[in-house]
Order: sequence, then structure tokens, then C-alpha cells
Amino acid sequence: MKNQKAILGVFVVIALGLGALMVIYVVKRPLFLRMMGLSHEGSVAGINSSNFRPTKPNVTNAPVNTSVNSSSPTLNSEGTTPLERGVPIVATIDAPKAGEWTTEELQTLARTYSVVGNRRAKFTKEQITVMKAANSDLIVHRYTNIASGFNVVNDAFRNAHPELLLKTASGELHHGLVTKNNELIFDPGNETWRKIFIDDAIKAVTEDGHDGIMIDETAIVNRLFEPFTGINPRTNKPFTSEEWRDEVYEFLGEVKAALGSDKIIILNSVAYGEAYFDQGAERFLNVSTGFSAEGFKGPISWDTTRYPSESQWLKNVEMVTSVQEKGGTIVAVAKYDMALITSQEDLDAHALFTWLTFMLGKGDKSAYVYNEYDKKDPFGAELPYPWYWNVNYGAPVGTYTKDGGVYLREFERAKILVNPGTTAQEVQLGGTYTTLDGTSVTSVTMQPHRGFIVLKP
Repeated sequence: MKNQKAILGVFVVIALGLGALMVIYVVKRPLFLRMMGLSHEGSVAGINSSNFRPTKPNVTNAPVNTSVNSSSPTLNSEGTTPLERGVPIVATIDAPKAGEWTTEELQTLARTYSVVGNRRAKFTKEQITVMKAANSDLIVHRYTNIASGFNVVNDAFRNAHPELLLKTASGELHHGLVTKNNELIFDPGNETWRKIFIDDAIKAVTEDGHDGIMIDETAIVNRLFEPFTGINPRTNKPFTSEEWRDEVYEFLGEVKAALGSDKIIILNSVAYGEAYFDQGAERFLNVSTGFSAEGFKGPISWDTTRYPSESQWLKNVEMVTSVQEKGGTIVAVAKYDMALITSQEDLDAHALFTWLTFMLGKGDKSAYVYNEYDKKDPFGAELPYPWYWNVNYGAPVGTYTKDGGVYLREFERAKILVNPGTTAQEVQLGGTYTTLDGTSVTSVTMQPHRGFIVLKP
């Protein structure tokens, strides 16, 4: 545990996507205290068209006939932290606001997660101190936005300083970055804006108690929307995606130099594996601690019956391992648009599949976020805690392997299996394992696009 904080250089953000693409978990107090009990069912609530949650496994989303016994000791992890179970998970908090949290709630939050993102909640230095006293390995980061200036400046500042913002050829204020919206965008090459942003980041880590910052809307793989009307003052022409990235890269270099190598800087977003590799995102590891991947489960526009091809899927696993091999941190974000949940059954299968995809590549510098997103109320989602975060996996034993069309990985106390293909696959486990309901098995038949967990005896 002593070196977990250094090892986890993990930060998440994740992104968090939401409006500015960042992962946001909003906690409502009555539900929060119940969820923090860490029951294996997590946040299972009454299921209706607007309230889905990952539920315990059943015969539909498992390859063998298994159901979870609510008293199963394998899922009773009280007294252990997520890291002790081998589960590095993140919660970015938007609500309640800082003044509404009790000391007990802060302590419970700290013991439940590996990373806490401080976005709209605006936790104070004193509250962060309380959380870290409860979990000395906890990482707390502050959300910032390099393009819009969210959490750095307010609307009054923007109105008073139009000279720092991008403008169109006709001199009007430009709106939007990777999507066309009402967001005003700061010029990443403007020295005054850089100083303001850097000074705020320094204050966050030196005065406010944060371990680092998460920086949203870097657009390191996303392309600017077209036609982009924001003029680059250095060329007097509209910014290109390449120009934006180059200026942000230089900007981030100044941020890193100002904060120091011991502070965390996570960039949102590298989206997903193909974008990470195709757009040359790895160079940004020179000016950051690592990335969040907000499209890890697939584009937010995909419903819960749609999966990536095996080649696309494998790029996600390879991204998780690649970033860590290069010394960086990767935060995988499973972001689900709740308007696109086709059924509870489909969500259960998809969410478990995505989680175990992450676990195939998980290392000491990786973390995970599960995010439910409602476009009509982006900050109103409750805090989910899927049952599979309570499984005591232990540390990984080697890297993943492949048996036919199924990918497997051994952990100290469990084995995970993922079938990213389109046909069923039978897998010999190489020994006797136990399903989550206590059934002994030596083989399983994996249905297409499914993940499964078996426990060591």
C-alpha cells in the first residue's frame, strides 16, 4: 500500500465527458450512503426506462447457468480498498456541493474509490485533507478545461476579455471546438491566457490540496468541427486540427514545467484505441501524466446492442498496455447514453464485457470509470457501483493470452474471459474453477460479445 499512490499515477478524469466530455458521477446523499455499503448488487434500483444499472449476473449474460448468491463470501469485500481487490476505480463528483458533505460521507467516499475528481462539487482543502486521512493512497484531482476555461474563469471574465477568445473572420466571437455549440474558446497560443491557466493550476496543487489536474478539450485525437471559423492569430486563417494540437502541445509543456514532474496531468481524451494509434497521441505523454479514453466502450452514440469489431476491440486493449509501457497512465471510460439502453439485459452484458476488456490490459498505471449519461440532465445521474468491482481479483499474473477466439487473463484469485467475436467459443480452463454462485467448472462456452469471471478455488 505504501507505494500504491506512486504506482497509480492514475488520475482520472475521465472524462468525463459530459458536456465537455468528462466523466461525471453525481452523488445524491440518500443513495450515496446506501451504495457505499458495497453490496454485490451495487446500485441496483427499480428498473424502468429511465433508470438502468448493471445488475448481478444471470443465465442470459453468463456462459454457464449461474446466479449470484447474495451471501456469497467471494463478493463480500468489506474492509478492503479497491486497490487491495485489484480494482482501480474513479469517481468524479459534481454534487452535492462541498458544503453539503458530512465528514462521514467524505471518509466513505475516500475509502471506496482510488481517485476522486473534484469538478462541480468544489471540495475545499480541508475536505480533501479529511478524505486523505481516511485513505492515504487516494488521489484527488481538479477538473479544468483548456479550451473553455471552465473551473478556471467565469463568464464575467470572458465578457471582460474578448481579446483572449477566438474570433471569426468578421470579428465575432467563435463558438465550439470539436462540436458546434455555444461554448466560447480561448486562444491556446495567447500568452496571457496561458499564464492565467497555469497560475490557476499551480494554485490547485500548492494551495488547494489537489494531487494534480485533469485537462479537458485538448482535442489531441478529435478533429475540430468543420467548417471551423475560429481564426488562428498566428496565420490569420481558421485553425486546423493539426495547428490546434501543436499549440496545445506547446501550452501543455509549459503547464508541466510549472507544476513539476510529481504532479498529475491527465488529458481528455484519446477517445479509443484506433484514434490513439492513428493520430499519434503518444507524443502527448511527453507533456502529461497520461490520458483518459472516453470512447473505450465505443462511441456514445452506440446503443447497448452494438459492439466494436474484434480488430477495433483489440486496439482498445493494446492502447491500455501501450500507454503504460511508455510510462503513462490510462483511464478507460465506459460511457453509456441512458437514452440508448436497449434493455437491462443488454446493458448488463455490455458493461461487464467492457469492464473485462479493461482488465485484460490493466496494470499499475490504469484506472476505470463507469459513466451513465443523460443528455437531458447531464449532472443528475446517481453514482453506480457495479457488482463486479467487489470481486477480489488480486494482482494480475502475467499478460493476457488467447485460446481460439477467447482472450483470457489470470489474476491471483480469479480468471477473466472475453469473447469479442461473433461466434460462440468453448474454452478449457486448465483446471477447476468456481463460478460466482459456487459451481465448479473446468470449461465454459462463451457466447459472442460476452465477458465472464471464474474464481480460483
